[in-house]
Amino acid sequence: MSSSLKFALVVGTTALVSVVAGYLIAGYQLSRAMPIAFTSSYLTAALDADSDVQTLRAIHANDLAKATSILEARIDLDLLHLSVYNDAVSPEWRDAVVYADLATVRKYRTEVPSSNDSPEVRAAIAKALALSPETRDRK
Repeated sequence: MSSSLKFALVVGTTALVSVVAGYLIAGYQLSRAMPIAFTSSYLTAALDADSDVQTLRAIHANDLAKATSILEARIDLDLLHLSVYNDAVSPEWRDAVVYADLATVRKYRTEVPSSNDSPEVRAAIAKALALSPETRDRK
């Protein structure tokens, strides 16, 4: 067997082993991360359901102030989460629906500003409300 053929076989075998090893390592990492992601979505669903129940109980008790307060707090919490959307999600993965929904929330928050008095929370809310598909990353 010629030395160039031996070299090609060694390089090819090394590449194949590297690909297989990378696949196995990535699969292992993904298998560890997926349960966290799935568990997180279930936790979010449970928290949302609990909040919805509290809101509905307040409505049924004709305590509209409490129901409104719960919903306003949920909007602020969602905006806090969304304030890092452009930082956390690369441009090719961003969804136009997020920006369309933010436009709806932006209009509402213009009419009914948040009552949260924390400067940090207000800054994060403002950041979220300023997001648009045209917003450029500032890094």
